[in-house]
Amino acid sequence: MNRKTLKNPTPYNKSGHIGLSPTISYESGYNYPVFCLKYLHKNYDIDTCVSCSDRKFLKGFVKKLKTLSDLSWTDIQLSDCRGHGAEKIASKSIKPSMSTKISEDVKDFLSFRFAGDEGRIIGFRSSNIFHITFIDIDLTVYDH
Repeated sequence: MNRKTLKNPTPYNKSGHIGLSPTISYESGYNYPVFCLKYLHKNYDIDTCVSCSDRKFLKGFVKKLKTLSDLSWTDIQLSDCRGHGAEKIASKSIKPSMSTKISEDVKDFLSFRFAGDEGRIIGFRSSNIFHITFIDIDLTVYDH
């Protein structure tokens, strides 16, 4: 069996900013989400879930990541946004300022619901990596 190797799969552009990498054809084993927390907004990070007196947000966040990591990107794309799918949000609809490390070619974000309908995990996909940029427990990152 011939195993494919990935040539330079890093999603960084020449200026060192994170952005979208060219589409890479992955074998079925690479079609699952990998989560990155490096670019979390300082006002919408893990601490917001931890500091909330009701632990439902922290539990919901962890449970959602576990559920999504058990699915393929294809399964996620075919799911309804009220289930395991995501809602597409235009970057211009995001209210908080973006990290300067996120390049301008990121035009859309994905928003996953968690903790029932009360929280959102918002970020962008680059290859099979989902860069989580906001953990929104008060639904203020974009207009709903």
